[in-house]
Amino acid sequence: MINLSDCFKNKFELLKKNIEESKRIRILAHYDVDGVSAAAIIFNTFKGKDFHISFVKNLSKENIKNFLEEKKDFYLFLDMGSSLISYLEGKANCAVLDHHPPEKDSENIIHINPNFCGYSGSKDACGSTLAFLFSIYINEKNIELYPLYLSGVIGDKQNIGGYSGLNLELVNILKNNVPVKSTLKTQGKNIFEALLYSTEPFIEGFSGKQDNVLNILKRIGIDSNSNFDSLDDEKKTKLLSWIALNLLKRNVEKEIIESVLVESFNIGKFNDTFLSEIVDACARQEKQGLALAYLIGDKSRESEIIQIYVEYKKKLINEIYNAIQNTKNLKNLQYFFVSEDSMAGAVASSLMLYYLDRKKVTVAFHEKDSELRVSGRATRKLVENGIDLGKNFKFCAEKFNGYGGGHDIAAGANISKEKFEDFLKCLDENLGANNDNT
Repeated sequence: MINLSDCFKNKFELLKKNIEESKRIRILAHYDVDGVSAAAIIFNTFKGKDFHISFVKNLSKENIKNFLEEKKDFYLFLDMGSSLISYLEGKANCAVLDHHPPEKDSENIIHINPNFCGYSGSKDACGSTLAFLFSIYINEKNIELYPLYLSGVIGDKQNIGGYSGLNLELVNILKNNVPVKSTLKTQGKNIFEALLYSTEPFIEGFSGKQDNVLNILKRIGIDSNSNFDSLDDEKKTKLLSWIALNLLKRNVEKEIIESVLVESFNIGKFNDTFLSEIVDACARQEKQGLALAYLIGDKSRESEIIQIYVEYKKKLINEIYNAIQNTKNLKNLQYFFVSEDSMAGAVASSLMLYYLDRKKVTVAFHEKDSELRVSGRATRKLVENGIDLGKNFKFCAEKFNGYGGGHDIAAGANISKEKFEDFLKCLDENLGANNDNT
């Protein structure tokens, strides 16, 4: 089993003690797939405890204040909270398990963050990583919760280019205990649906285009009702070569193309990538409770969760095509608007990886009333060249009375609509100053 450093072990022991001694525990988890997966891990680890779980999108002080006024015995923040340590101090008995850039550590809060222990929170560990590590610390048999861990880490894109840090240590342990197979990253009930609803990879002219998908499968000689894993090696090679050629047309990097074929752990009916995608679809459609119920064992909702996935993919692909038609370019970034807030990050991520100019940051805006919600994505190469989206989004948003932040590779912000041009100019200038290639 993994050899935990004292950096984690000491705080894990404090967290264990507080959870065991508290009667009424409030869990506040980030609303995305990583947050939902982390919450499911904690729930399964402490079955029988009185947990009240909520999923939070807006991490404003005012929103958190409303939860703290409930006066629970103990508060546990999952996949969020590291930016609010100063605010939380003295207000509640709480712990924070988060991988986002930390404001600071604290003697008054159990603050568990990989950045304090020599790991990158954007690549080496996410919220579900920390929850899984903690669960294994409680009981090594909890390694059986690995599907929930994989759901979160894949949803946070920490598998792209290969696992590293704590994730790599955990995956290596899993490989010694769980069967692994190489399979297609994009999944569905058959190969037709896998390609039709594929957004990672997004294949222009085929994703969302039923007739085109059927025609290409017929040309390659693949039964549309077959499953990728059931294909012979020749047909698998033909399909993978076709996907690779389409991505090469968009100058997609080698490591991204190679990630189309993934090592998948045996988790039952769905592979780990597909499980992550259906949880992500629920999270983005504000069905986190449904996803949580499924992850903690309620399989009676399976048809419902799959239908949500299909409808979400249809909307997402439509948003992607609309964004392609409406993308505007500045010197260091490219941007577009989406019609639904829940789609912004997913559209930006897909287009950043598989379609748009990867030498520029990709930014998605959504307008709601007098406010603009912003999601930004970069590539690993841009980050290696000096880009830090979290710092840039925070600086430019706060400069114009908004708020923002996040990781070096992915970040978000909220600003007033009237500050749109000012924010764009600030962001473009600061990205240029930070990029070693400019």
